[in-house]
Amino acid sequence: DDVTGLRLPTTIAAKKYRETQCGVLMPNPYFLHFRHGVARDRALAKANEANPWSGRDDRAFWRGQLRSPKRGCEKDSGNYCRFLAVTLTMGHPELFDVKANKIPLVGPHAWGNETHLRREACVDYDRIFGANLPNILKRLPEGLESDRWYPETYYATRKLLVHLPGGTTGSYSRNLNHLWGTGAVILFWNATTAEHYYAGLDDGETHIIVDETSAPGAARRALNDDA
Repeated sequence: DDVTGLRLPTTIAAKKYRETQCGVLMPNPYFLHFRHGVARDRALAKANEANPWSGRDDRAFWRGQLRSPKRGCEKDSGNYCRFLAVTLTMGHPELFDVKANKIPLVGPHAWGNETHLRREACVDYDRIFGANLPNILKRLPEGLESDRWYPETYYATRKLLVHLPGGTTGSYSRNLNHLWGTGAVILFWNATTAEHYYAGLDDGETHIIVDETSAPGAARRALNDDA
């Protein structure tokens, strides 16, 4: 039981707050058995072999969804991380190809509504964007690609891949499941979340932890490091 008297589960598939949340982490149900990803892994291995590092696209790649920012900072934390990552494409198009297949741009609870975003105050817009926020919001359509779907093997054509928190509450994203099989460097967005295998990860070895400030520098370092 927690301090409120509520009975909590003893096992949990993902934690939003790994340092303070109760429960023993266990595999998510998508880890049904050890052979669940064999066909996928074989296809990725072939794609990896067919796309040597030197011939890959330099730009860090991600595709996913941005939902309307209308549920508050707590429930939309992953959503805001995705928004910040998409804006990297506007600021550093030579380094980032991070786009969403859906971005609500118009309406009372839309990403294009600066008044709403500032009222929610889930991001320190002045620190990150300064006076450039209106221009960033105006350019958000540049971060939208709704007419194309990418198979998992396509990810092996990129040198860098971005892993972002889940778009709901930020605790779980299936995007990471196949990324290591591509041979790319994983730019792992800094978050408080955890799944059962996170204990085996090592920043600088299995991935590089980034945020909206450090991501450009990390991308440049990874591209300049032939090792």
